[in-house]
Amino acid sequence: MRHLTWALDLVGPATLDRLWTTLSDTGHLVTTAVPDIESRLPAGRRGTWFRFHPDTRRLEALCRSVAKNELRVEVGEIFGFEEVATAIERNKTGHMRGKIVVALDS
Repeated sequence: MRHLTWALDLVGPATLDRLWTTLSDTGHLVTTAVPDIESRLPAGRRGTWFRFHPDTRRLEALCRSVAKNELRVEVGEIFGFEEVATAIERNKTGHMRGKIVVALDS
């Protein structure tokens, strides 16, 4: 694979180093495994560290709010996983009300 717009690294440094070769010149690499990605960026490349830490109490509070109809998420469009490229292009237009959802089990 070559010339990707985005790549996601969930493994770590060895994978991160190989992923750079799959990206286009303007491609962006996102990693959950290498916090110091900024210090490892090849010249002219873009990379971001992403971290997610679930908080059980907050997630339970959100679930209660959804169950009580106090919190609603407006869904604009749902795409199957095989349509992810179309979903990304649709999102780029910025002219949509609601969230774009990519269903993994379409």
